[in-house]
Amino acid sequence: MKITAAGAPPIALKPRTRSVEAAPDGVGPSVEASLPRRPQLNPASLWHHPQLAQAQQNLAMQAAGVARIDVLRDTEPAVTFVHRFNSELQLDPETLKKRNEITVSSPAKFFRVNPALFYDDVLGVYNSLSLLIPDRKAPEIIIAGDCHLGNFGTLRARDGSTFWGINDFDMAGKGTAEDDLERMATSLLLMSPLPDEECRPLVERMAVGYLDELRRLEESKAPVHNGITRHEARGAVAALIDKKSKNTQAELLDEFCKHGRLKRNHELKDPSRREEQLIRDFLPHWEKEAEETPELVRPLEVLDIARKTDSGGSTFGLNRYFILVKGKDGEDRILELKQELPTAPEQGTGNTEEANADYIFSCMKALGGNFEPTMAAGTIDNKAYYMRERQREKGALPISDFTRPEQWEELVDHAAIALARAHAFQAGAAAKILRWVDQDQDLLVERLQTYAETYARQTEQDCADYRASLAS
Repeated sequence: MKITAAGAPPIALKPRTRSVEAAPDGVGPSVEASLPRRPQLNPASLWHHPQLAQAQQNLAMQAAGVARIDVLRDTEPAVTFVHRFNSELQLDPETLKKRNEITVSSPAKFFRVNPALFYDDVLGVYNSLSLLIPDRKAPEIIIAGDCHLGNFGTLRARDGSTFWGINDFDMAGKGTAEDDLERMATSLLLMSPLPDEECRPLVERMAVGYLDELRRLEESKAPVHNGITRHEARGAVAALIDKKSKNTQAELLDEFCKHGRLKRNHELKDPSRREEQLIRDFLPHWEKEAEETPELVRPLEVLDIARKTDSGGSTFGLNRYFILVKGKDGEDRILELKQELPTAPEQGTGNTEEANADYIFSCMKALGGNFEPTMAAGTIDNKAYYMRERQREKGALPISDFTRPEQWEELVDHAAIALARAHAFQAGAAAKILRWVDQDQDLLVERLQTYAETYARQTEQDCADYRASLAS
């Protein structure tokens, strides 16, 4: 564990491909990194790429009950990529072992832990297949980056209400709507127990719902909310909002605290003296960057600090801390200080010194992800961190228990709307995306289905061979 005082200069992102001419609309000047632009390909050649043609033929045969989908590469590059990425994280052996155990526990977990591999494929061998409208380049926007169905949940909005939407912007960066749609659609096939023939119409439902919401927002010109409110939600999402909106701060403190300190258990452990001191050294930077926080005593009165272990998906193993601070209303608050990875759509590395805290936070803002005033970013030992309150309203749907088609229909409907609103939060983004789609919605849907089905099979094979590599 290396940690030093905050205040190191921001780190310029290392572009994976050539720079973009101008920043996307609605993004402030702090978003200066280069965009991983897909190569300029000859549209006519896309339909004759032998692997793409084979993938389309395989899907047609599978629909007829004849064959299984072939993938576009063997597994060796993925196994090598993940081993290299994990070595760059510089985790201790025990933490690396736990990360690997999570990674190979299922193809869905493998997919969730490795967004950098997903984008390495999107920018590589899966590039042609990922172009949802081959004869037109999708507009460049800020994307959520790790938009799988497990990254949605309940949160507290600035007005104090509870809403449901994207709850993880750690991988936000520059890309296209294709990227978020393809990651979300692939996650559906990997997470759902439903057979592929039942998931295929769900992918269509996802894409159509997303585009319909963009059209509604563009036509109404109404202010964009960064999620789904209680009066809009239905079914399990509405029930979750109702449940989490009733949570009290006392209940949250009872879960994590005892006798005015954070509990120590298998998840919360003592930080080293050096860690604790340098976290305290970081807090004056947070004081300058954070907005007004009516519920917190300012300057912060720190009551306790604990290291939080065994948390996260793609960020599993990185530093994370709980900081118990004094509240103005007599109820203490818990702040979470979380280390960030380099943004996967643009960087594709596990070298945490290449992460840029200010850039990641700017992307969060562009998507409406700065939904509470305690959020602020900074650097510790040239590594990116951001801090936020551990909200009592935070919650997630029990997706692993979803077995019926109607449960997945409901989840897809809500996620599609939430993603559309995150994209549309950027000025002009909805109009650009709709102009790009134009009259080719059916083509987009068909190619999204093809991509999701093919890449889900790719992930299953990658997971199996990565598991085998650990045993060898």
